[in-house]
Amino acid sequence: MDGYDVSSLNHTFNTLVPKVVNPSSLFDYRPINLVNSLYKVLAKILYNLLRKVMNEAYDSVDHKFLDLCLEGIGFGDKWRGWIRHCIISPTISVLVNGSPTKEFGISKGLRQGDPLSPLFFNIVVEALNRLLLKARDLNFVKGKVLGREGIHLSHLQFVDDTIMFIEAKEYSVINVRRILRCFEIGSGFKINFHKSILVKVGKVSSPAEKWVALFRCQKSSLPFSYLGLPFGGNPNRIRFWDSILERIRARLAPWKMRFLSKAGRLVLIKFVLSSLLTYFLSVFKIPAAVALAIEKMQREFFWGDKRDKRSIHLVDWETLCRNRRNDGLGIGRIQDKGNGLLAKWIWRFGNEVEALWRQFVCAKYSIESIESHNLVWD
Repeated sequence: MDGYDVSSLNHTFNTLVPKVVNPSSLFDYRPINLVNSLYKVLAKILYNLLRKVMNEAYDSVDHKFLDLCLEGIGFGDKWRGWIRHCIISPTISVLVNGSPTKEFGISKGLRQGDPLSPLFFNIVVEALNRLLLKARDLNFVKGKVLGREGIHLSHLQFVDDTIMFIEAKEYSVINVRRILRCFEIGSGFKINFHKSILVKVGKVSSPAEKWVALFRCQKSSLPFSYLGLPFGGNPNRIRFWDSILERIRARLAPWKMRFLSKAGRLVLIKFVLSSLLTYFLSVFKIPAAVALAIEKMQREFFWGDKRDKRSIHLVDWETLCRNRRNDGLGIGRIQDKGNGLLAKWIWRFGNEVEALWRQFVCAKYSIESIESHNLVWD
């Protein structure tokens, strides 16, 4: 790319996509960049090269900060020059009712839709991870200590979602606020404290309102949602599954039966609903009552049952759940799917010896080896 100007390929159209059904303010829209196809080819090549070394290298991102992060990881001047071409040269036009405005340049931020943006984002967020780890090592921040081995847990990160486990001590909470502020100033990121929540766990002497005012966030309680899953609830209770039941009920609304044949209903039951359930079932064991309730909704939707009228069920549900080789439709039983998805954790426990989650399980339940414990459930 030396001697070549990619700015002509780097023009972008910006459009707003609503995040909610009835948007009422700009905060209800997500800006999406329509990136040039030729630039995407170029960015994809760099992305594939960068992805290979990410594991080794450990909307308002400051470009100089990103360049410093790349330099700190060990990328050379030539590579960083390519990256600078990709992130500094773009021009943007906003689509207003389908018509582009006059183009303008951007001084900071990453474009949603650029194949390189997710990797750049991870590199910048890694700086926050290093700050928190350093603060923990220096005892500026104290998290949760598990087991006799003293495994220290202060935070977990997944892309732009971070959860912190902080001891309710004034110095620890204030230091976390300082770290976050330093990260904002250095990186250009703006942490969305309006969407952030503070949760008290156990007996805490200090009033939560004090820390809520410090972070300017919202106060919440267990259970709360993290990465789309309930955090801190009891999966053995039916109430725990209310959110997934409501989503399934919405997908299987009675009015949809009028527009679908039985083949179409079967596709909806097997493939669309399975994607809703898989995430939950791969983490939590579903109670029998919840599994039966879901299967009842599936059964009524397939046969076209209405509230005031029950259709004739020509074949029993047990037969329909069998695989096609056994004269069924391959729908499958909910509990069987759940047990199959949970079984992978036994395999992962035996293979991912250095994994952080495995260390937590061993520390909490005093497990020294997989051979000495029966990890199979009934």
